[in-house]
Amino acid sequence: MQPETLARWLDTGKDDDGRDVVLLDTRNIDEVVHGSFSNALIFPINRFTDLPKAVDLLKPELEGKTIVSFCTGGIRCEKSVLRMQNDGYRNCYQLEGGILGYFEKVGGRHYDGRCFVFDDRIALDPTLEPLIDDIGFGHSSAFGGPIRMPTVEKLAAGGLKYNRFHTTALCSPTRTALLTGHNHHANN
Repeated sequence: MQPETLARWLDTGKDDDGRDVVLLDTRNIDEVVHGSFSNALIFPINRFTDLPKAVDLLKPELEGKTIVSFCTGGIRCEKSVLRMQNDGYRNCYQLEGGILGYFEKVGGRHYDGRCFVFDDRIALDPTLEPLIDDIGFGHSSAFGGPIRMPTVEKLAAGGLKYNRFHTTALCSPTRTALLTGHNHHANN
């Protein structure tokens, strides 16, 4: 599905046939904490291989709806759609070009936050500008800080909070420890 079509569907919440549209984020939790589409289904998975089991738990809720899966660049969402179609889901689509393709063609409409990119291990905003900041644990809105992090807020509201945070003298290991929940030594 083309980004422009998805944006139009998200404007109304319905596809061209009047079915509710459900967005399915196929990325790992380490990526999702940077941002996602508003109201997307987000799963706290560590590996893409964990996604099918997570999706199957929601099968009754997805019946009769149009599902649009998305990822960073379009590979994992394509795989997820093929699997869902094989498992009997109807009206499944992938976002052509992924989030980055959406940013290029539509901008940030309906997207909260940034998109993590593995190439340089950075997060890009909808104008494809990299994240350049130095935040600490207390800066996140999920922990009462001034920096709005809607995806982290959504995860925190669902009970997922990182509470064994460790700071370092460098901002990069500190940031990845905050975003992933892993020890800063494991975030190279």
